[in-house]
Amino acid sequence: FKVQKSRRNDEAAGLAVYLHCNTEVDSQKWSCQLEPIEYLLHRNSNDQPFEKEITSVEMNNEVKSWGYHAMKYWSEIMDEKNGFLKIDSIRVEIKFRVKSTSGIPTSLGIPETMIR
Repeated sequence: FKVQKSRRNDEAAGLAVYLHCNTEVDSQKWSCQLEPIEYLLHRNSNDQPFEKEITSVEMNNEVKSWGYHAMKYWSEIMDEKNGFLKIDSIRVEIKFRVKSTSGIPTSLGIPETMIR
């Protein structure tokens, strides 16, 4: 898994954040059930991070990414009063647990501790 993030310059003009299942599976039929998924945009201070949550997602050979095309507007991220910028950077974190997998060999390295 990896985090994909980018700045959107369309009418949403926000931070796009996705969890991407970077698979190298030979099987054409695979799936991975995740729950819950928390997308966190951290602040500089000890304030609570900005958070969005998805309760359950199934990624598979057709749907390899899940997230938000505009998690937060750039104007809100760039406003110093909101505390998201730190030395011209932002910190994004995604927390999740793998509920189950199908068609993914254990040799790909999904640790058993991630699977309920």
